[in-house]
Amino acid sequence: MMKMKFKVSFWIVAMLLFCAQRNFAQAVDTLTQKQQSQDLPYPWSKKKEVALNVTNLAKLFVPLNFSNVTNQDVILKTKWYFKKVALRIDFGADLDLNDELSPDGFYLAIGYERRRAIYKDKWFYTTGWSGVITGNENDGVIGVLKHFGMEYNLHPSVTLGTDTGLLFGVFTDDFNLKLVSPTSLFLQMRF
Repeated sequence: MMKMKFKVSFWIVAMLLFCAQRNFAQAVDTLTQKQQSQDLPYPWSKKKEVALNVTNLAKLFVPLNFSNVTNQDVILKTKWYFKKVALRIDFGADLDLNDELSPDGFYLAIGYERRRAIYKDKWFYTTGWSGVITGNENDGVIGVLKHFGMEYNLHPSVTLGTDTGLLFGVFTDDFNLKLVSPTSLFLQMRF
């Protein structure tokens, strides 16, 4: 009889220890998740983004009023978000594929960006600074761009956005100021 009570009490103690350990592990897991979420202030923190210029594709489906305005030179954007700011690299090229593969123009901008929520988790605005080098066969620019953008969150990992900016720099041997109009639409994927 004593052996039976010992076996039953042993299994009860073992079950209690197992449940306590499991609850403790869940509590530590929850605490770790809370600490990680406190360390990352935004959903896009510690993420990477790639954006493609989809303006010409969108014009096939939606009648956009861009008939007299040229698109931005940017074809591809990449962003590496840290906790609150991102390293941003924009690239663009105007290729002439008729005779040989020679670029008629290029665009390269490297800078930083900060994103803020406007309305819940759907609308965002971005702002930042970039150093810009661009050129084509007629003229070139070396300068600094102050950019502003608007984004709409289609999905937690997909946004649609556009941006504009004010470009200060040397435009073919003359210091000048240029407004970069928001005429391009970008599809951004976050991973």
